[in-house]
Amino acid sequence: MEIRITEVEPPMFSEHTMFAELSAKEFVENKKIMVIAQSHTTTRIHTAVQCGDARNGVNWKVPGFKTHEEREYNFLTGDITYPNYFVRSKRQNKEVYLDYIKAILNQLMGKLNIDILKVTFIDRYKKWN
Repeated sequence: MEIRITEVEPPMFSEHTMFAELSAKEFVENKKIMVIAQSHTTTRIHTAVQCGDARNGVNWKVPGFKTHEEREYNFLTGDITYPNYFVRSKRQNKEVYLDYIKAILNQLMGKLNIDILKVTFIDRYKKWN
């Protein structure tokens, strides 16, 4: 699967539906997805993907990339989660983060039959230097 990332300016407003599930059918039909990078802390980046109205965090541990695991409690569902936030450092700059996104998307898309995936990247982190 070829992944083409296009960076766009963050919109003033965005919307999504809470608790919506990402749909494999929508991935295959549209062959596009939005990835949003946001600041979790000064050096940790929260990564989310959005397809249609569904937006989900994809803060996963990926081999070859430094991440930081945190224990979090969701007050709406009562669940405890362990997200692994990407860690920005001198060695892990924006180019490495884009490779991390590609690795996440390869895991997410799994066995879906998509030749070219178009990714709209919204960088709300803006602290790369």
